[in-house]
Amino acid sequence: MKLRIFIIWFISSTAFASEHLEPEDSQFSRELFGGYTHLVLSYLGSAYEEDVIVRLIGFPSFSPEYVLGIKQNDKENYIFFESPKMQLWGYQMMPLMEEGSVKVMNDEGEFVKDEAGLKELESQYPKSPQEIPRIRCKKEIRQELADKIQYVWQEMLYETRYPRNFSMGADGQTYHFSAKMFGNLNYAGKVWSPSPESKTGKLVRISDLMVDYCLEGKRRIRKELEKKVSTFKVELENINKSIQPSTNVSVD
Repeated sequence: MKLRIFIIWFISSTAFASEHLEPEDSQFSRELFGGYTHLVLSYLGSAYEEDVIVRLIGFPSFSPEYVLGIKQNDKENYIFFESPKMQLWGYQMMPLMEEGSVKVMNDEGEFVKDEAGLKELESQYPKSPQEIPRIRCKKEIRQELADKIQYVWQEMLYETRYPRNFSMGADGQTYHFSAKMFGNLNYAGKVWSPSPESKTGKLVRISDLMVDYCLEGKRRIRKELEKKVSTFKVELENINKSIQPSTNVSVD
């Protein structure tokens, strides 16, 4: 039996201090696997339609990528979710396997090109990523809840910063948050598998509940979402109050 081994050093993400979102990668910073990112954003283009006020692009390690967000117009606010039924990462793997960056160990202990694995992937994936079926949902929410979600999204994006310390991580999930700010501007920040107690962990929990409510539509999930959002909004408001400079002036 062959043992498949990645010869390339692939780290799915980097784990930083999780109280704050981190600045996004870009082509200007020589982003690793930029072609893969472009593919995902192309497939999930609905995330960037004009009426989207907050969004999240999720990159799980072993399941399909997805977009989550809120769309807002004059008549309604609703959560939307979209994901391919197959992980788009397969399109990144095939050229890596073809060029021999990904190899397997044979029975003699030699690293060789994974011909069988490549043929298996090629048989599973259609030629065009756009041919992969999609999972979609939309669920209307009240204006009050939409406003609160927008608030916590934006407040977390305001605090985006580079970390002083980091440790390397593999697997897990990378969350790319962004939102409309000041009209047509978009702010963006990311985090990798944060601890549940951290501020970014609480933001991720809210996004998970949004996905669950969109897909299942259960009142119980909506109630939990409303509670989590309200509690986190108050927490962020209290933090903001504590760091506001004093306006009192003392004159001797």
